[in-house]
Amino acid sequence: MQYVKIIEILALVIPLLIGASSSLVKGNRKWIIAIVAYFILKKWAIKAATDKAKSELQSAGGNNPNALATLYKQALNSSGYDWMFELDGTEEDLIYQLAAETTNYKAVFDSYKSQYNRDLTADLQKELSATEYQRFLTILNK
Repeated sequence: MQYVKIIEILALVIPLLIGASSSLVKGNRKWIIAIVAYFILKKWAIKAATDKAKSELQSAGGNNPNALATLYKQALNSSGYDWMFELDGTEEDLIYQLAAETTNYKAVFDSYKSQYNRDLTADLQKELSATEYQRFLTILNK
């Protein structure tokens, strides 16, 4: 998620570039612009990373653990904000599609852990109901 890191750096620099004041009373407008710009740019970066992962997955014939890990993260946390992980909904259909394309779950699990410092299995169990998780496992193990 190089794009997200770039956007996070920009989010720190934008207030300085627009001359944001340290006083919230005096600089409200500038802070609002900076915050809105941050969220818009981060959403754009997440979409770009997802599109890139989908492209890499297609070109690798569905055998790219890094791309699969990125897509699992997008399906589990579509906003891309960790603090909204449990609030922003889960794209179950995408998870089932990814399960069908996953040929080496261990490699995807390791890539997910490396990229996001999270446990893919735990995230799936937390986000999916017991029935949905069982369906995921059934598709994964076919």
